[in-house]
Amino acid sequence: MAAPPQLRALLVVVNALLRKRRYHAALAVLKGFRNGAINMYLPAGTLEDPSRLAVEKGYIPEPRWDPFPLLTAVVWGLVLWLFEYHRSTLQPSLQSSMTYLYEDSNVWHDISDFLIYNKSRPSN
Repeated sequence: MAAPPQLRALLVVVNALLRKRRYHAALAVLKGFRNGAINMYLPAGTLEDPSRLAVEKGYIPEPRWDPFPLLTAVVWGLVLWLFEYHRSTLQPSLQSSMTYLYEDSNVWHDISDFLIYNKSRPSN
């Protein structure tokens, strides 16, 4: 089934916009955010959950302030530093996600690899 002419025209306009260098930085931020929003909280959240359990069980006292923002900043600062200077030490899936977020997300050719696919599909 062929796409209606209005949809084809819209895709032409969007694809032309995506190719403009003028908007590349803003669009790269948008694309990176889209892909990096589900794993930014995981490492710090994974540490926070056992901490909450330890408070509930009475093993440690309840903190006076929420340490989660500081914990998140420290964990992600460490991840970014490792990615930049000691990439091979990161767990493979985290390394792959970071590579996509900070390197591969700057590349797209049209709406399909900007919005739908993370990397462009090989052409035949």
